[in-house]
Amino acid sequence: MQTPFTTILSFFYTIYARVLRISKPFIHLFVSLITLITVCFFLMHVLPGDPFQDEQGVPEEVMQAIRHKWGLDKPLYLQYAAYLHQLAQGDLGPSMRYPSETVVGIISNGFPISAQLGLQALFLALLIGIPLGTLSARYANNRLDISTTIGSTLGISVPSFVIAASLQLLFALYWPIFPVARWGSFQHTILPSIALAVSPMCATIRMMRASTLDSLSKEWVITARMKGLSEWRILLFHVIPNSILPIIHYLGPITANLLVGSFVVERVFGIPGLGQWFVNSVMTRDYPVIAGLTLFYSIILFSMHSFIEFVSILFDSRLQTQKEAAR
Repeated sequence: MQTPFTTILSFFYTIYARVLRISKPFIHLFVSLITLITVCFFLMHVLPGDPFQDEQGVPEEVMQAIRHKWGLDKPLYLQYAAYLHQLAQGDLGPSMRYPSETVVGIISNGFPISAQLGLQALFLALLIGIPLGTLSARYANNRLDISTTIGSTLGISVPSFVIAASLQLLFALYWPIFPVARWGSFQHTILPSIALAVSPMCATIRMMRASTLDSLSKEWVITARMKGLSEWRILLFHVIPNSILPIIHYLGPITANLLVGSFVVERVFGIPGLGQWFVNSVMTRDYPVIAGLTLFYSIILFSMHSFIEFVSILFDSRLQTQKEAAR
């Protein structure tokens, strides 16, 4: 028999358990971001040199004044503490190489461009990859399957800069259908979107083929056939929803990567997204931009991973209900 004290204690324990379960992912996210910030900061600063070491013809007194302005003459632990204090205020700082540009401004200007390309590439990859992977498994070992398997293997193996340059050569120079580079109208987004979509599309084809082949051999598919359901109905309403689960798990990292931008493809097409800024900041050792873009990418990656995990759990529970109904 429970006393009022044990009832109240049980109530508060239930509340504590629920709060802990809800806050656990956020605690993991916070710890992961702090670890990433720390590793990134010290890796940047322990390497020899600084962002201003390549300046030519500048007197040593001026160089010392510049380093003092940016705090590079302080001990490393003081620089780290100052950077954490700056982050706590929501300030990612200005660029060392381009003082008129702030890291927040760079992200706000470059991310919409990279996100547009990434979403278009993701749409193409799923629109083509899922049907092709399903058909390749449905007609396994015929010409379509062999051609799709060879093509997807080549698409994964060929580097993205080769694909981007080939698209420029074919569809901008030999056949001037699309602009060769730069950013402007929707036509400027087509070739880079295709170049970005090739690798995830081919990976989607291979995963969807393997998953569909596995699903077609399951007992619940055989049961659905015994009930008289047509092959296409089984494929569309039972096999594809079940086979798409690996694709959902794959969407987390690939979506984050496409949203933030492909460094190589943006560089080839001269697109002013986050990719070019990241490449330039690494080459010039622009510490605030490197750290800010790395932090921003990590937040996108962790957020997409958490969202995909939630969707996959929700999707999996619905599939279990559909499987029970098919039996």
